[in-house]
Amino acid sequence: GTIRQVNLSGARLLGLERGRLLHQHLVPLVAKADRLAFSAFLESVFEGQTKKSCEVTVPREGSPPLVVQIECMRSAEGQECRAVLFDITEGKQAEESLRLFRTLVDRSGDAIEVLDPETGRFLDVNERGCRDLGYSREELLALSVFDVDPKVQQSAFTKIMQELRKSSVLMWQSIHRRKDGSTFPVEVNLKYIQLDRAYVVTVVRDVTERKQAEAALLLARTRQTLLGDILRVS
Repeated sequence: GTIRQVNLSGARLLGLERGRLLHQHLVPLVAKADRLAFSAFLESVFEGQTKKSCEVTVPREGSPPLVVQIECMRSAEGQECRAVLFDITEGKQAEESLRLFRTLVDRSGDAIEVLDPETGRFLDVNERGCRDLGYSREELLALSVFDVDPKVQQSAFTKIMQELRKSSVLMWQSIHRRKDGSTFPVEVNLKYIQLDRAYVVTVVRDVTERKQAEAALLLARTRQTLLGDILRVS
């Protein structure tokens, strides 16, 4: 497990001068939590002649640790292996950020949908959106807004998108249809976003309880008014 040769890029990645790395053991240079698994990985490399890879964290004095992918292959004579090290820290951080974003979106109390502004097709939807509509994510990604909103037809959708491109945000009340055919009232907030391409992000809130409360309040006021009229007549 000792280092026989290392180039300057490898030394920079490991955070030590090349002269200090020669004849050192490689295993102690990785994070303590990874050492046991990395030792087993090196043993497996020397047992075969196929290229293998693993990921380890490399602590560096005075600098943040790096996440490194190591690809190893044993030499023909079996006395050494060639290791190529890749710094994948940024990619791992991006994956973690994406995972965190996905978790936060899926835990939202409102349905969040990403639409194609040209076709109205679903590009993504969070867990709340799936539950509200009664579809799996895979099923919804095969559908469009026209399948769930009976008020929106192609001509109306085109006008909505034209207005949304001008104002970048819109809000309206509508009705959504579940997979079982039942419907429920919703408040839809849309935002037009231009990244590598155009996207429409919608936040859809089920307003059934609000509508029921409004109806109950209206009924109570109507009864109060009628009762007042009856008393005045009497």
